[in-house]
Amino acid sequence: MTREPLINKVRNDFAGSATNVVQAGSINTLILQQPERPVVPPPQQLPRPSTTFVNRLQTLAALDTCTATDGAGALCTIEGAPGVGKTALVVHWAHQRRDRFPDGILYVNLRGHEDATSPASPDEVLDGFLDALGLLDPAVSRTLEAKTSLYRSALHSKKMLVVLDDAVSAEQVRPLLPGVSQTPVLITSRTRLTGLHTREGAVSVDIAPLPAGEAVELLRRTIGESAVDAEIAAARELAELCSCLPLPLRIAADRVAGHTYLTITDLVADLRNERDRLDLLDSDDPATAVRTVFSVSYRSLPHAEARMFRLLGLHPGSRFSLTTAAVLTGLRPVQLRKSLDVLCKANLVERLQADRYRLHDLIRVYAAECAEADEPAPDRQRAQRDVLTWYLSSAANADRVLTPFRRRVPVDVSGGLEFASADAALDWCVQEQPGLAAAVRLASALAEHDLAWRLAAVLWGFYYQRKPWADWIGTHRTALSSATCLEDPFATATIAGGLAVAERELRRYEEAESLFTRALDIWTSLGDTYGEAWVCNGFSQMCRELGRGEEATVLARRSLEAWTRLGDRYGQGMALNSLSGILSQSGDLDAALTASNQAVAAFSGVADAYSKAWALNNLANVRRARGELVEAVNIYERVLVERRTIGDHYGRGFTLRSLGETLLELGRVDDATAVLGSALEYFEQLDDPTAADVRRLLESKKTSAEGR
Repeated sequence: MTREPLINKVRNDFAGSATNVVQAGSINTLILQQPERPVVPPPQQLPRPSTTFVNRLQTLAALDTCTATDGAGALCTIEGAPGVGKTALVVHWAHQRRDRFPDGILYVNLRGHEDATSPASPDEVLDGFLDALGLLDPAVSRTLEAKTSLYRSALHSKKMLVVLDDAVSAEQVRPLLPGVSQTPVLITSRTRLTGLHTREGAVSVDIAPLPAGEAVELLRRTIGESAVDAEIAAARELAELCSCLPLPLRIAADRVAGHTYLTITDLVADLRNERDRLDLLDSDDPATAVRTVFSVSYRSLPHAEARMFRLLGLHPGSRFSLTTAAVLTGLRPVQLRKSLDVLCKANLVERLQADRYRLHDLIRVYAAECAEADEPAPDRQRAQRDVLTWYLSSAANADRVLTPFRRRVPVDVSGGLEFASADAALDWCVQEQPGLAAAVRLASALAEHDLAWRLAAVLWGFYYQRKPWADWIGTHRTALSSATCLEDPFATATIAGGLAVAERELRRYEEAESLFTRALDIWTSLGDTYGEAWVCNGFSQMCRELGRGEEATVLARRSLEAWTRLGDRYGQGMALNSLSGILSQSGDLDAALTASNQAVAAFSGVADAYSKAWALNNLANVRRARGELVEAVNIYERVLVERRTIGDHYGRGFTLRSLGETLLELGRVDDATAVLGSALEYFEQLDDPTAADVRRLLESKKTSAEGR
């Protein structure tokens, strides 16, 4: 209020009172003698924005939406894991939108999760805010309630922004919330401020780790575009090793930009060792050291939840189910859900689905460190062995459903999950795939070699059907080392034979032949007819692909004879299916047709839809080779329906390829191009080398069409 209106107001007040006999001149003198309060500029308290902030376009848009209110101040909480970049996001947004707040921006670090200091009290914060607004009078002592009232009155008609950074609880921020005003409030916190959502109607904006592309872009801005692009594969792995969290990414990038490491590749090589990872992501500033940032959240947990957190760090993978957590911790469902809810609210664990969760890798590494430091060794060992044994039993039960006609690896399946159908078993394997692969590695690292090789062996059926190449190859190589350590010939031959199939399908024939030979020699020396028949079948297919027809025929017939001796109808179907392809390639089409029909009959007899689809596909191949193109197309279309039903993506790609080639031979170029395009999509998704063959075929047809 300016001086003239103030004088007039006092005059009117006094004039309205019969008891006040004061001359106008005296009033003027009284007011003019009051010290004039200095003009205070609008506060602009935001810290400096990050120069490496990248994208976050969706989250920035969410803040725009949250604060786009008509006449009423919004209340928005920005929540996420330690190191995810909450402060950087809000500060960046506020700087970009500062024109919307002509009366200024108030900012305070509430120190809710700083290691060396205690959280800021509302009293302390209000003193700072009132001072910034020019309303703090050190000579006047006010209660918290009085300060809050004065603060809310000051903000009532202003267009300002209030940023409350790193809040620890709803109680800490409630006195700092304006009343009904045009001033939005943004609150960042590592913990979910449930009370603000329930009572004050706060809107939550959850911040996830950066998408992989944005994480690499952050590295470009810190290290330099040319340096990152020159080592793009290493940069992507660095982002993954840092869980795509901005804080560790910036520290890691500084290791390279500051020449502690000459190349990103060198840094990545050291970060791959989980035991050293958090040390490498340390910094001179305790407030930004990754381990310190995590430790504040861990130490604030109640006892039961702190124990659960460190036990979860012993899980072999970053994703886990409610059942897996129960196996690790031994908790009953009610307590389990309660504790997981606390960890989720603390943003140390992320809920993916109703009963599935995730610890980001860096947080999992820290949790494992806490387990080593705070959990007794016998309890750690018990938890790890329990979860590995549970994975083995459950995976063995899944394998029994997925591949019911293969010889079983001896496994105690009691205590594992059971599956009512192949679909249920396959869904579980897909969801648990990262954890299952990590379990094989963990078992081997703990010298639980018997667990390691058996787990890899029972996963073979799933791997064969779905083709997750990296996990298939990786787990079987690890398992082969474990089998060698055990000096167990049965284990060695089982794993070597399973690995050989993967190498053959990836067309790494030299490795495949070495493994097939090793496995076959062991099975022959053991007199194991089943093992011999199984390896001879896969070996024969490799020889056919290499054009070694005579050798392929010998191996396929040897496999068929062995299965026949065993009376194994399923095995006979496999050998007959392989033999039909070999005979067709050699030009003996009548014999190939007979073998194909026998293979279809064999798989029909054991009710194996998956293998029957492969046999029918091979029958169509033989029909096509015989020039019976329409009949071949009809069979391929039938196989596509069956493969869609059983979810065989890999087989569906092969059938589409064969169908497309047959349609070309029939002159149906447009139909063929569409079908081959679909086949290419399947093979590209699976990262299968067949994609290159289909791509060349499509390109050749395109070139041919352009030539016409």
